[in-house]
Amino acid sequence: MSSTLEDRPYPCLFFRSVPSETTWSMGRTRSTKFCVVDTQDGVAELIQTIVSVDDAVIFLFLHGSLLAVHPQPSTRVYIIDLDLLGPSALEARQNFSPDQAAAAATADGVDYPQYPRWNDVCRLPSLRAIFESPTIPKVLFDCRGAMSTLHRRYRIELRGVEDIQLMESAGRRPLQAQHLHFHRNRKRQWIMNNATMEEKQIKDGSVGLKEFLMEEGTGNFGWEKQVTDRPLPVEVALYYVNQVRYLPGLRARYLARLDEARRDAVRLRTGRRVREANGETEPKR
Repeated sequence: MSSTLEDRPYPCLFFRSVPSETTWSMGRTRSTKFCVVDTQDGVAELIQTIVSVDDAVIFLFLHGSLLAVHPQPSTRVYIIDLDLLGPSALEARQNFSPDQAAAAATADGVDYPQYPRWNDVCRLPSLRAIFESPTIPKVLFDCRGAMSTLHRRYRIELRGVEDIQLMESAGRRPLQAQHLHFHRNRKRQWIMNNATMEEKQIKDGSVGLKEFLMEEGTGNFGWEKQVTDRPLPVEVALYYVNQVRYLPGLRARYLARLDEARRDAVRLRTGRRVREANGETEPKR
């Protein structure tokens, strides 16, 4: 799961496939391809995919030094190895290639325009510029952790942020008393697991991905070790893929439940989370 160093051929990344699945909440999901991005050429290919399509939406998940990026309408997930690439992965710019944009359209079946919608058509923007652009939605399940990490480590302030956790909360129907305690105490994985209908299993009959990655005690040590192994273990890569591949369906599902008043409330609460993650203090009243 690594890219090859050449003179930016297309594609320069090696993708693996994850089959489609049936979920109780979103029906049949599309087959997903994923790769590990560990070269600047790979970063450029990701950026080219994002800027070469109108109305792009980026779904993100960050844990440790690995950043999963799922740009829609593409069916691909890019796992960026920030530990290997360092801050340069977020700052570098390369030349825009119309030929590669055309090849991307053929590969994904997406109608790309001839040129990107950025001012400098001769050069690609940096990932920083994309992340800090308010015109490209950045969708996360819970934006606080990723935003805080990006701001603390790389001084990046995400803009155009959408928080699926807040969408779900705002669209929730009034709860009966016997269910209130459960809903107050559930964790992130409750929603993710209910969206997938059944747990994935790690090969050779070992425990499910959720249990393997989220267990406490010595399990956490084993998880941290696998995250730092190179090449990245397949089961770890699949964990990152699963954290973003279901987000488009969840976003559509929860947005459909919200009227204008609730959408305004979600925007206000998301803005509060963004300010807190960026270290801004709320004004006293």
